[in-house]
Amino acid sequence: MMNKILRRILSFPTLLICSSVFGQWQNVGSPAFSAGQSSYTSLTVDKDGTPYLAFQDQSDGMNKITVMKYSSGSWVNVGPARFSFGEADYISLAIDSASGTLYVAYDDQSNGNGGATVRKFNGTNWDTLGTSDFTASDAPYTTLIVKNGTPYLAFEDFNNSFKTTVMKYTNNAWSDVGTEGFSAGSADYISLAMD
Repeated sequence: MMNKILRRILSFPTLLICSSVFGQWQNVGSPAFSAGQSSYTSLTVDKDGTPYLAFQDQSDGMNKITVMKYSSGSWVNVGPARFSFGEADYISLAIDSASGTLYVAYDDQSNGNGGATVRKFNGTNWDTLGTSDFTASDAPYTTLIVKNGTPYLAFEDFNNSFKTTVMKYTNNAWSDVGTEGFSAGSADYISLAMD
């Protein structure tokens, strides 16, 4: 229920910050700055304090990903808008703190069956890490972190009774971290962190 409420609140992206001086929330740029409705929003902030927002962009009905950042008083695209191959669900945006490189993961519906895809921003466009739809089945609830250039992805693994699987990208390939489907039961709303 709370997830539906939050999605409705964020259906037109508006980023707010809380000022410790006044104790009130303030807009970051103009409210409703996206071209159309949005879902699956994911926010991260770089080491310089610049906010980045990834979301399912519904402005053209294709539900692809757009990533934007707040720069010089307005929200601007990071690379081309709606750059995913097809519909993108369960979006997770991350920054490598060492390099400042942006990564985005999502459940890729471009082939109709779903599967995780991870993309990396090269300064102009979004490159695919490995192949698109690299998981054996649908991969909702994706969550991505990046440490020293190595992306780690956790997701609900439909191929393993909806349990949690974690993978990492090294040597130009995705591999399991531990055992696939290691949670005791099905897992939704997954969160991943690294020491």
